[in-house]
Amino acid sequence: MGGGAPGSSKHVAVIKLRRRPKLARELEGKRFHHTDPIFDDLKRIGGKGSGTVVVLDEDTDEVVFIAKITEYQDMTRDDLATFNHVFTYFHRDQRLHLPVKTNHAMVNGQIRAIGWRACMETGQAVGTYAPSSTGRKNMDGWLKHLQGALEVHRIYANSFCNPAPNMYGSQVQQRAELGVPALGVDYDDGEHTFLYCSNLAYTLDDFENLGHPDNDVSTYTHGIGGNVNKATGRFAPFEEGYQMEGAFFYVADYGLLIDYDKIDGVVEQVWQGPKHVHGTVGGRIKEGFTRYGSSTQINDRLTAKVAKYQVDGEGIIVDDKEYAARCGKS
Repeated sequence: MGGGAPGSSKHVAVIKLRRRPKLARELEGKRFHHTDPIFDDLKRIGGKGSGTVVVLDEDTDEVVFIAKITEYQDMTRDDLATFNHVFTYFHRDQRLHLPVKTNHAMVNGQIRAIGWRACMETGQAVGTYAPSSTGRKNMDGWLKHLQGALEVHRIYANSFCNPAPNMYGSQVQQRAELGVPALGVDYDDGEHTFLYCSNLAYTLDDFENLGHPDNDVSTYTHGIGGNVNKATGRFAPFEEGYQMEGAFFYVADYGLLIDYDKIDGVVEQVWQGPKHVHGTVGGRIKEGFTRYGSSTQINDRLTAKVAKYQVDGEGIIVDDKEYAARCGKS
């Protein structure tokens, strides 16, 4: 893969946690305030500087979670440029793609997505995410924007591979074997060997969701998130006025959480989304700022649609070029 991986800190801490199925049951499908005592005895990550935390199952030594934190004071120029490349891409994308409206776990904020999805419309098999009215009115700009999705995929691949090469490698192999199309390329692309996910979802505007496992076929979920200036889409450190109170991400099955509000930087994380109950608890963010979170995965509905299409060939593929043709662009 070309390019360096973001996040430069080399400090690594390994901790072991026992599985907590009772806590997972208590948190699944429910909404809690960030001050709820149910979170009092969870292992907290964040607020202690840059570094990588690897969480192992106490009984099996399986890696169940990785969080790589890069505080602003420790970012190299390359780190900051890479994070800003991703965040400003999301900032532009907000105007050009429709928001995701069907997500059973979301209770606040927004979810947007890029990449491939299963089509629910009659006569369609699979497709990419549809343009917004702004995107349809500026189809040239929309298509140019989408050309940048491959580089975003590359950045995420580097971010995933850096702390977890075996996990990343297994997901590259899984996607290829399933024949599922990948974020940033055509349906049948076979040129790029680093591709590992079908789509990328990103969240904003005080996003919050219920405790849940994901509906994905991929074993692992990977994401990058950080503090952002709403006007520019660029990373916003505390010294520029960014403030958040109370927001965190948790993995209930192992009683751990990441205190996003205590991190003056960017978090890259890996977890087993389909297997473990997890969620984001919302907080309060100072006006003029937001926090981008994100996740990459191999979607289960898309995988099922691809398997059917491989057998019967029914339906059309509605990709970016098809959307452009429908809007009068060849």
